[in-house]
Amino acid sequence: MKLILDENSPVPLYHQLSRIFRERIERQEWKEGEKIPTEIELCDEFALSRGTIAQALKELENEGLIYRKQGRGTFVKEKIITQDLSHFYSFAKDMKARGQNFYSKIIKMEKEKPTKSVQEKFSLDLSEVFTIERLRYADKIPVILEKIYLLPQFESIILNKEELEKGILYDVFFKELGVLVKKAKEEFEVIRMNLYESKLFQVEEGSPALLVRRVTFGEDEKPFEYRKSIVRADQCRYTVELKA
Repeated sequence: MKLILDENSPVPLYHQLSRIFRERIERQEWKEGEKIPTEIELCDEFALSRGTIAQALKELENEGLIYRKQGRGTFVKEKIITQDLSHFYSFAKDMKARGQNFYSKIIKMEKEKPTKSVQEKFSLDLSEVFTIERLRYADKIPVILEKIYLLPQFESIILNKEELEKGILYDVFFKELGVLVKKAKEEFEVIRMNLYESKLFQVEEGSPALLVRRVTFGEDEKPFEYRKSIVRADQCRYTVELKA
């Protein structure tokens, strides 16, 4: 049943209006990734003040249903994060480009003795590596669990926890060490989450996920980073264009 506004209801108009907007998203009248009408257009449609419209939209924004792009308007959030594999990508940069909220929670940072397989990724005989484990969020939803292995010299620049949680790690590498990414190699494997991973993601043990292994190379063609990412299958997908 289509919702309508009731000015005699004890429920505030902006809250009633947010229900109507939510219904439009659920019915796909406002489709994922599409721009919705402007506040002025909605004012004209409902004959309400811009303040009421703004309050209703703010409710949806707080719920992660819509997001704003400065100078471009308001868009319906895509429920699934889609990642294009035809170019080098960064979760933080892509989230910024979409205008979506994101942040990371640092679980731990430490030195550790690398396994033989980790040493092989760097093509070096290393006695220790510096590791970062972090959980990445999109609109307050945990979507990626990363464990990053770095050469020992990178430890000296990884001091600011806030920068790690809100910034872009590759930008830090370039700013502090002049290390610029030239390319990366990735492998994908379908897995099921173990108990530790499922607790962090707040899902059931055994939930499906993708394990993404990445080796990142600098301009000197030498690997400087290896990372393993556990990616939630219900929140992310990857696409690639194949040309004949």
